[in-house]
Amino acid sequence: MKRLSLRALHSIILILFLSTAAYAQFTKAGGGFVFSPGTRYHDEPSGYMGINLKGIVELNLPFHLSPGFGYIFPHVEKYTIFETTTRRTSNGRFLFDLNGHYVFNVLEQIEFYGLAGLNFSMYRYVRKDKLGDEVIKNSHTNIYPGLNLGAGTYIRVSDQVDLMAEGKIVLARILQFNLSAGVLVNLQWFARHDE
Repeated sequence: MKRLSLRALHSIILILFLSTAAYAQFTKAGGGFVFSPGTRYHDEPSGYMGINLKGIVELNLPFHLSPGFGYIFPHVEKYTIFETTTRRTSNGRFLFDLNGHYVFNVLEQIEFYGLAGLNFSMYRYVRKDKLGDEVIKNSHTNIYPGLNLGAGTYIRVSDQVDLMAEGKIVLARILQFNLSAGVLVNLQWFARHDE
């Protein structure tokens, strides 16, 4: 299942890249923070805060393509089971997104957009039991494909920098809600002033 999911992701990205390469323009790149409440994996809470990286490829107005990557910091718990046995669990995840944006309101300083796209979430759960001097480690990794639905905005701070805010629901086997905020650098401005 993992290999099939990764092959599907690679195929979709390749098809979209080849079909839009002639018209596309990579205009913005940046990153920020992501907050994702209430997700559980292996009956343990997953992390809540993380970082994300994002790019904007302008196809033509009003359509943008936005690949992204996120890492949710693991939620770590330590507790004692018996007097000589301790347990440490770590539960985090990686997020891979490929979204399409439909920009429906373009003002001089602010752009609003709706988004829809693909998400691949890779959950990683690690449990370490320490029985005296012996350590037993178990880990589980699963990849869940899903669909993104949401909305966001770009707010121009200067010709070089935009602020970004976005909210989306990931419809997958494990339902997620992600809020992200960050900074995008205007690559077109740097390309024009690279003399």
